Amino acid sequence: MHKTSVILDVKVGERICVGDDVVVQLIYKSGLQSRLRVSAPRQVRIKKHESGDAEVVPSMAALSPS
Repeated sequence: MHKTSVILDVKVGERICVGDDVVVQLIYKSGLQSRLRVSAPRQVRIKKHESGDAEVVPSMAALSPS
């Protein structure tokens, strides 16, 4: 599988659509810290990668409705 990457500059409140089902929104930015909101179908696994390590965020299906 061939992968591509893109680097985007975004402002707080702006959204990035990934395919038809995933939306990433920058909701907070201060210095080196940012907060993103990821909206995706419940079956989509989301992973946070830092320094080569992966932290698995519970799938949306594992989270109880709020």
